[in-house]
Amino acid sequence: MIQLAIDSSRLVSFALQKDNETFQSPEMDFGRDSDSRFLPALTQFLAEHDLTLQDITHWTVGTGPGSFAGIRFALAMVKGLCTGTGALSRGVPSSYALATQMHQEGRVGVLTDARCAKVFLSIFQCGGTDSVPAAADTILGLEEPWPVEASCDCYCTCGESFAAQLPLPVQAKLTILSTPDATPLLQAPSSLWPWLATPAAEPIYVRPPA
Repeated sequence: MIQLAIDSSRLVSFALQKDNETFQSPEMDFGRDSDSRFLPALTQFLAEHDLTLQDITHWTVGTGPGSFAGIRFALAMVKGLCTGTGALSRGVPSSYALATQMHQEGRVGVLTDARCAKVFLSIFQCGGTDSVPAAADTILGLEEPWPVEASCDCYCTCGESFAAQLPLPVQAKLTILSTPDATPLLQAPSSLWPWLATPAAEPIYVRPPA
């Protein structure tokens, strides 16, 4: 099994698992140029480890929430590659990677800017190195009282723009991370996010207001 994980919900990160070793790419910012820069960067990363796109047997793609262009391109590319090579694939929420990066135990809330004075909240029950969804994803208003179900032991986000607008109890428990790292996606349990012969991952986009 040679697994490649991609997260493009904010910046772009690749992680490779080969012969029980894990390799990570530097974070890359392609902006809206994913169509011309993404595949060459991935090909080069694999070549550095004596691999080609055809050698990957399992693909894991971060499904967001996050960048429309980045997530869309990664999912479309992996679907096309799997159709041609017969590799297996799956989609895992990018918020899973962020929650795992916290290396905390308890309920970890991952916050993403949903625009229009709202945030997208994903909650995971974490055990240090393992994370499992603990509640359904929800959208909360920055200026509205948050329900008790939204209470977590700690919170994290990649965005600073809305941090000062969060309820004070949330701000007190908030950690701002740089970007989702694709490496935790490699370890996402297949019991929750199974490998599929036909990609069926649904992206979670955060679109700007019309």
